Amino acid sequence: MSSNITLEALANEIKILKAEINNLKEETKSIARNEVEYHKNIIKNDLRDELRKELASKDDVLLVKKEVEMIRTELKGEIDLVRGEMELLRREMEILKREMIIMTLIIILAMYAPDILGKIGILFK
Repeated sequence: MSSNITLEALANEIKILKAEINNLKEETKSIARNEVEYHKNIIKNDLRDELRKELASKDDVLLVKKEVEMIRTELKGEIDLVRGEMELLRREMEILKREMIIMTLIIILAMYAPDILGKIGILFK
C-alpha cells in the first residue's frame, strides 16, 4: 500500500506541477503580451514622430500651393509685359518697313529724276 500512496503522491505532485506549469505559461503569455504591447506602442509612437518630421503636413502643402500660385501670378505678369513689348516691337518694325519702302522710292526717284525731268522738258519745248 505504501507504493500506492507513493504513486498517488506522485500523481498529485504531477497534477500540482502541471497546474504550476499552466500558471507559468499563462503568466509568461501575459508578460509577453504586455511587453509586446509596450514595445509596440513605443515603436508606433517613434514611427509616428519620425513620419511627422519627414512628411509634409496639410499646412505645408497649403503654404507651397500659395507660393506656387504667387510665382505663377508673377510669371503671368512678366509674360504679359513681354507680350506687350513684342507687340510694340512689331508695330515699330511695320513703321520701319514703311519708311524703308518710302526711302527706296525716294532713292529710285532721285536716280531717275534727271532723265524724267529732261524728258518732260523736251515735251514742253
